Amino acid sequence: MNHKLMTLGGLACLALVASASGAPFTNGSFEDPQITTGTYTDGVTPSSWSKSTPSNVLLFAAPFDYANPTDGVQGIVLNSANGSDAISQTFDTVVGTTYALTFDLGIEYGAPKPEQDQIYVSATGTADQWFSTPVSTATWAYNTEVYQFTATGSSTVAEFGQVGGFNYSPVLDNVQLTIVPEPASLLLLGCATVLMIKRHRRA
Repeated sequence: MNHKLMTLGGLACLALVASASGAPFTNGSFEDPQITTGTYTDGVTPSSWSKSTPSNVLLFAAPFDYANPTDGVQGIVLNSANGSDAISQTFDTVVGTTYALTFDLGIEYGAPKPEQDQIYVSATGTADQWFSTPVSTATWAYNTEVYQFTATGSSTVAEFGQVGGFNYSPVLDNVQLTIVPEPASLLLLGCATVLMIKRHRRA
């Protein structure tokens, strides 16, 4: 009986780990669909993403005159003159689990004078956070940023939007979703303890 309970406990722990370790967040580098190299378009929405309406979100493919992707060959420019552009994705989450969205944030380069823009990042049930781009210069530069949130539902909408509305616009690429390790580490420790007890009793 004890062996059976331990086995069920171990399997339950493993199931919990699996459920908390793989939200289906996809296409964070905007590689799908592919567009012609050296071009850009506001008429294509990257797969798994939604764009604000109206929108001037540009999907570009290197080589591009004003920006470079940081992962793969494509990226996004939030290109609205009035700062209203946004792009979002809905994905599965586990309630109470803390996630981190990491992303590369740049600004179109080649501005005749130093210029800087901002974006906001939000997630369902979590306050917006603003991030500043690097200062635009004659060369390409970007910052790697992190936004954390704790899921309040079984699905979450994460949104990236332009705050400013300057002549040179924010560039977004390499968006990745991960679980913040502390809760997962505690869960793994608990699972390991159950499995160790099970093994000891077998011995």
